[in-house]
Amino acid sequence: MLITTEGIVLQKINYSDSSQIIKIYTQSYGITSLLLKGIRSKSKKNKLNLHPLALIEVVVNKKENSTIQIARETKLIKPLNTIQSDVLKSTIVIFLAEFLLKVLKQEEHDYSLYSFIKNNILLLEETDKNPSNFHLVFIAKLTKFLGFEPQGTYTNGELFSLKEGTFAFHKTHFPHEITTADYAVKIARLLNSEISDFYTLSFSNNERANLLSVLVEYFKIQTDNSFKLKSIAILNEVLS
Repeated sequence: MLITTEGIVLQKINYSDSSQIIKIYTQSYGITSLLLKGIRSKSKKNKLNLHPLALIEVVVNKKENSTIQIARETKLIKPLNTIQSDVLKSTIVIFLAEFLLKVLKQEEHDYSLYSFIKNNILLLEETDKNPSNFHLVFIAKLTKFLGFEPQGTYTNGELFSLKEGTFAFHKTHFPHEITTADYAVKIARLLNSEISDFYTLSFSNNERANLLSVLVEYFKIQTDNSFKLKSIAILNEVLS
């Protein structure tokens, strides 16, 4: 059955001399793997640059119970020129693509989540503001769509429980699952900010790296998934 859908590129792997297998988060059926035959062929004109978080439209010959679908047509929805040319923006999308691949559920479509990711990729593409904190607000806001948005209103001096997802004054029996009051207030600031206001937040390089580590740990606990991120060290290095 032929299906046309939008998708966001999360990963690509070269396959044979001329093809690629990509993992994309689609608007219609969640994460899927696609075989793009001949996309790397030397004779192919107008080659597509499918960089991380590229926005594409594909026509797929979708077969049930097949782990890899075959793409019949692939085209860019919108070129992301500033993301490709700006070192910081490109490093952020490499990180976010890897992160999304770890935390999004396979073959589960969610139009609201897809729109959230797409619209904010376009926000990053179009902004001329310093994007150093973009990924932090993006990840904080992503919790709402995945079902574990932190609950409660922050009060000065409270801690944040990574396990319970709440702000409170008391400590649990598991110290590694509790942030300091200093990082609890930073998490509250992220949650209370609009993504479009990412450039108004002020963190030192060290605070930014530690805050990202806290957020990633929160996702690991909430998804019960002890994943590793290769790109996080590179992101922190570029931001330093």
